[in-house]
Amino acid sequence: LLTFDTSVSSIECWQATVSTADSKTFKFANYDEDISSGGQIDLHLLVHFSTKPQLIAAYLDGHDVCGGGSADSTTTTTTTTTPTTTGPPTTTTPCTGTCTTTTATTTVDAGYKPDHPAKYDYGSVIEKSLIFFEAQRSGPLPSDNRVPWRADSALGDAVLGGYYDAGDLVKFNFPMASTISIIAWGGFNFQTGYEAAGQKEWLSKCIKWGTDYFIGCHTSEFELIGQIGDGYADHAYWGRPEDMTMERPAFKITSSAPGSDLAGETAAALAAASIYFRNQLDYSYADNCLNHAKQLLDFADKYRGK
Repeated sequence: LLTFDTSVSSIECWQATVSTADSKTFKFANYDEDISSGGQIDLHLLVHFSTKPQLIAAYLDGHDVCGGGSADSTTTTTTTTTPTTTGPPTTTTPCTGTCTTTTATTTVDAGYKPDHPAKYDYGSVIEKSLIFFEAQRSGPLPSDNRVPWRADSALGDAVLGGYYDAGDLVKFNFPMASTISIIAWGGFNFQTGYEAAGQKEWLSKCIKWGTDYFIGCHTSEFELIGQIGDGYADHAYWGRPEDMTMERPAFKITSSAPGSDLAGETAAALAAASIYFRNQLDYSYADNCLNHAKQLLDFADKYRGK
């Protein structure tokens, strides 16, 4: 069970059947898999809403998975019997004979708190990981570039932007698409971690730098540029991308020269990015990514080949 502080329109979950009676508490039922003690369950959700909700409770088989307690609050009742002297009631002595006072106390589970500091500064780790990708950027760099020794490069490419590959200066779209798929899914699943590290804005820019390039490479419904740069000429050059002068041809797949793996992986990257940006409430860009993803998946399926 997941409970939110405000109503949500609907929830999509690919691992379970979802039901709700009040649009705030949702039940997720999955009867296909058993989880042994100490096991892990992953639920990927797409929440539709008009006002962004906050998750306030989560229970698995009646157990509070956020706080470590149970679905029922713990109430302790204490009864105290106090003998008194019989006499007329007053404002300070409201009863005669034996008075019984009942006090109810509700115990709230504060949840698990680690008793040791983190081994690493994970916020810094996330920041440096994203800067690593920023160091691989191709094209005209933005004003907020965080890598001081990088500048504009490959301004004559058929499609600007994207990332260089593996220390080379070729833009190979297949591994680049796989990378963006993983980063986008990580951003969707662990958004709170990026927010806590102060890196969510940089994460969004990292994903969009790749997806903007993929959208530019999708030049028509059944045509996709899949590589810019000649690997042989590139490997013969040992220098900065800002200084390279070799020809950088563009290679593409079409209906007559298909590449289902490339089109499919690019579709996956754009679909994952669509989910991520929809979660950021950037609906227009999410729709754009999704439309290209659908076309590319259709391209991969309709014209099969590699």
